[in-house]
Amino acid sequence: MLHGAMVATNQLPVDPGRRLSFHPMAGRRSPTLVKLIAEFNRIGDSHPEATVRTVARAALPGSVSRVFASGTKDTLVRLLPTLDIDALAGLRDEDHFRARFERALKSVAEAILTLNPVSVNPRIHPGYDWGHGAKVLSIFVRDLVLFSRHFSWEEAKRIEPWLYCPVDGIVMDRLRELGVDPGVRYIKAMTQEGFWSIQERLGEAAAVTNLPRVWFDDVWSVPRYGASLRLIARDRRPG
Repeated sequence: MLHGAMVATNQLPVDPGRRLSFHPMAGRRSPTLVKLIAEFNRIGDSHPEATVRTVARAALPGSVSRVFASGTKDTLVRLLPTLDIDALAGLRDEDHFRARFERALKSVAEAILTLNPVSVNPRIHPGYDWGHGAKVLSIFVRDLVLFSRHFSWEEAKRIEPWLYCPVDGIVMDRLRELGVDPGVRYIKAMTQEGFWSIQERLGEAAAVTNLPRVWFDDVWSVPRYGASLRLIARDRRPG
């Protein structure tokens, strides 16, 4: 299954201007109803921030966070919503996205290292940053863009091709099966150069198929046989 993937719902985006004053019972509000209305208004006003916090928690399931020392998951859940992810909507191109990703990763890596120095948790070193940190950040950004309603449909479609595939053992195993050397055996040994090399190889093939690079993470759930993984060029235009 996809690490931390959130399930999109059919719920329409919240309109902050739409309040419960139009409810048939609006003229006969009990004190309890008044309190509930006030609470819904408060929730509606803070919904965008709540969405980011929810995605941050979902991006760190046990399969991702269990390698870290105690307290790391809680620290990252608090940190991720502070990374100014809203700025992604205004980025012009992938180069700007990459620069912002690298800056955000520095913050994530510092938080990980603080609680996971090599003397405490050697099993995530030396790739605590470009291995484990990049995996956490890639999942968080992917889930916020693709599996929530935080960004508009137009913004999400523009950002989607820039997203990076979360790299872990299963992704690297599949790359080897396809003849691509990921450069390292485990993500604990991942380097900056290795991370970008993988993303560039995936991006090259994804561009030919007209699919986003981040979809390669579907190797977690897509069967490894039949037409589902054939490397074929696809025309995804409507009709």
